[in-house]
Amino acid sequence: MRYLLLLPLFLFAFTRAHGQLEVDTSWIHFNKSNSPLPENYISDIEFDDSGNAWLAVWGGGVARLSKDRKHWKIYNARNSGLDNNLITQMAFDQNGILWLGTDGDLTRFDGKQWNRIHLPTSENIILCVEVDPENRVWIGTYDQGLYRYDGKQLKKIWGGRKSMESGVNDIAFDSAGNVWIATRIGILKYDTNETWTLYNAENSGLINDPYYQIEVDGRNRVWAATYPPGNFSMYDGNWHNFSEPVPPGSSEKSFPGNYIYSMYLMSDHQILSGSQYHGALAFFDAEKDEIFKVPTPLKDSDMGVSSVEADRLGNIWVGSWKNGLFILDNPEPKVRKTYLDSLQAGRFEMRKVRKFKGLEVRHQRVELEIYDNRKIDGDIVSLSLNGHWILRNYELKREPLTLELWLKKDFDNYLILHAENLGRVPPNTAAIRLIDGKKKSSLILKSDFSKSGAILLRYVAPED
Repeated sequence: MRYLLLLPLFLFAFTRAHGQLEVDTSWIHFNKSNSPLPENYISDIEFDDSGNAWLAVWGGGVARLSKDRKHWKIYNARNSGLDNNLITQMAFDQNGILWLGTDGDLTRFDGKQWNRIHLPTSENIILCVEVDPENRVWIGTYDQGLYRYDGKQLKKIWGGRKSMESGVNDIAFDSAGNVWIATRIGILKYDTNETWTLYNAENSGLINDPYYQIEVDGRNRVWAATYPPGNFSMYDGNWHNFSEPVPPGSSEKSFPGNYIYSMYLMSDHQILSGSQYHGALAFFDAEKDEIFKVPTPLKDSDMGVSSVEADRLGNIWVGSWKNGLFILDNPEPKVRKTYLDSLQAGRFEMRKVRKFKGLEVRHQRVELEIYDNRKIDGDIVSLSLNGHWILRNYELKREPLTLELWLKKDFDNYLILHAENLGRVPPNTAAIRLIDGKKKSSLILKSDFSKSGAILLRYVAPED
């Protein structure tokens, strides 16, 4: 089960400069040209108990990246016991053994020895590998069904001989011991009594037959992803379908949430999804029926997401099918939800917040004055503090407007300037004066339709 009760979206790297705090938002990117990665197609990402990342590199074998992201080790058919460089998916079992699916067979790696488990038929391309709570390995193939390996015996569980209807795209396990299988003919449930149930568009509430991703959330509900129409389906005893809303300016084909190739459950109702061919990353909240694009460093057609995972710290790892590995580091927990709330409200969608100016203040209550200290040119702005609007559609004047801010203790408070227009002289520029007791600090914030200026306020209570 890949389930994480975290909402990480942006990298906040803190540094000190001239007595102030600066924060930058960015992605870390590894590819063939700037790292030892042998190829740029990352088909799967897994993490071992030590926090090292293991990357399935299609055409390049397996790459291990150390927890500190400084050291690489590459395993391939030339330098190890790995017999095939076409790695599709991987999974660690409860003993730390790595199981790899290849364009052919199942491979076992214990850190020293490589062992190959032959599947009984030829041209058996493995699409997915998962380990159940009993430490058994389940293997889904492209067109020859589902297998299970218990460490001694490989057994075929479902599927006929070399048929597209026998393709297995993904596997998940619920807490009751049931196995859920995403296939081209619907969703299969294999229960503890070895009874099969097929759910499809004809006999259930599902809106489609082919499903490509399947996960189980912390409430034991099954989530499955397909192509339009429908996108996501959820089972809680009955099937419910969620057709993602397409934001203005996006078409169904261009928006990543509508052609899902990979997904990650970030909570019981929040899904981070990636599209390999029709976009990049999208964040969907099923309870609110809201969706937005997650800004990525490349345009959608170049990003091409093939895998999405999160490590134990909540950092998001994105594998691309032609541009390598991308990592989005997790902000500290108290910041995470606030920033996400702002994004979900659509306030800064598709706008970068590149540089944050930061100040430490000694009072929980501070005053903010906002004004236009240059030529009055009709700048209209909004201000958000910790994800909540404190000023909406205000036209800047030469005379300051005074606002009272109450800051949260032991919390990084984010004040973000949102440009509602560009005025007559772009960009939109606002003068900010913060009054912290007797101390006054003046800053200039700039914002346009591509980026927003922000201030990070850290309330540090005076020591007794």
